[in-house]
Amino acid sequence: MSPTTSTACRPAPRARPARTAPTASGKPPDSATDLDEIRTVGVTLEPGTGIVYSAEEMGGSGLTVIADADIENAGGVAYTLDQEVAVASVAVTTVTLPEVSVTVIGGRWGDRPALDGPAAVAVAKELIGL
Repeated sequence: MSPTTSTACRPAPRARPARTAPTASGKPPDSATDLDEIRTVGVTLEPGTGIVYSAEEMGGSGLTVIADADIENAGGVAYTLDQEVAVASVAVTTVTLPEVSVTVIGGRWGDRPALDGPAAVAVAKELIGL
């Protein structure tokens, strides 16, 4: 997987990101023919709004809440939405704290491993220093 767009997206622990949301994404090379090479990933960091909806509110909207003690202790919530169409799928996972929001998008093809919700939460925690 090679990066297509990259911005400094590793803020200091618990730092508030700039007003312009840094993003990074990766996609397979155009020459990819093996199913193990056909995946995508994207990460976006945004300033928080100060509002974090409860796990009950998020779960009630069709999203799956991912329990994580570190995120909950920081006043936040993590949730994911998975969508599968034929042999392709995408998972959009968001970690929202009062001061920052991190969204990790992972795609997969066939039965190959994907960047699922718990793995994406681990990525988000690393980025924000939890």
